[in-house]
Amino acid sequence: MNNVDCTGRKVSQTADTQTQYASKGRLLVAQAGRSGRRNTLADCVDWFVGSHEKWAASTIRFYRAALRFAVEVSREVGKLDGEQVDRLLGVLVVGPRAKVGGAKQTAAAKRKSMPEAQFNQLLSALAGHNTADALLLRRLLAFNVVLFLRPVEFMGAHVVGDRLIIHSAKTTNGRGLGPEREREIENLSPAQRRALQQLLADLGGAADEAGGHGKLFERLSSLLARICKKHRIPRVCLYTTRHIGIATAKRRMPADQVAAAAGHRSTRTATSLYAKRRTGWRNTAMPRLRPAETTLARVRWSPKTSRDENMASSLNKFPATGRR
Repeated sequence: MNNVDCTGRKVSQTADTQTQYASKGRLLVAQAGRSGRRNTLADCVDWFVGSHEKWAASTIRFYRAALRFAVEVSREVGKLDGEQVDRLLGVLVVGPRAKVGGAKQTAAAKRKSMPEAQFNQLLSALAGHNTADALLLRRLLAFNVVLFLRPVEFMGAHVVGDRLIIHSAKTTNGRGLGPEREREIENLSPAQRRALQQLLADLGGAADEAGGHGKLFERLSSLLARICKKHRIPRVCLYTTRHIGIATAKRRMPADQVAAAAGHRSTRTATSLYAKRRTGWRNTAMPRLRPAETTLARVRWSPKTSRDENMASSLNKFPATGRR
């Protein structure tokens, strides 16, 4: 489906994004029904645009996109006529007003950094539990400080020769580098490559058994919280490893390589939204996996990339003899 937003700009949607929109649209219709509305898409849209100061701006953008998707689908299957579609799309452009102030979102309060020694303590704690989920979680965390993928990006990722092919999430509205990106894995030993391929296969199998990757990651996240509490480790989440990996990469790669590896279109994103370079691990032995040149070529340099990031990039373009 090719959609355009309220400015007339074409919005790309991957199959995963469309699945998320469809699921959220159904949930919103049900939520509107619990609020006293009829369980129809039109009533849901009217309820949504009138729910002022209920959600943050980012949440509103996602909900609006999901409802726009639902309206477009309804037009294609003949459930809504052209006049109804035009009205609903026009209403969605207007409201609602975003929530101002209030408590921070849960994700904003989650840890973005962790000392390497404490991380190793967590891995040891997981190994000690010796259950299938604990061992799967341990391998996921250990690899993701190197790969720094979004958890959902492990689904469908696969190895081809010396490269890891990743189906990128968050690619709508020009935010990402496209539906796929590639990482060079030549710096992994043969044993590490086999372990990575086994992890990807095991995650896929576990997701199928759990009824979807969402349920699997919810289960692993709950286990991670319990392990942290039991061993008195300040709580971390699955996404913390992405922050750790990106912060550490800032110490070892130019800003454009960090962006390409993380799936960011602009060098500014990791600089402004992720853990700071100073929190990255120093003198770590973990391998450095560069992005493929074809992926790197799609990154856009931002003038707002921090001065430190730009300086580090300039230095890395002229590496010392023998350094890759």
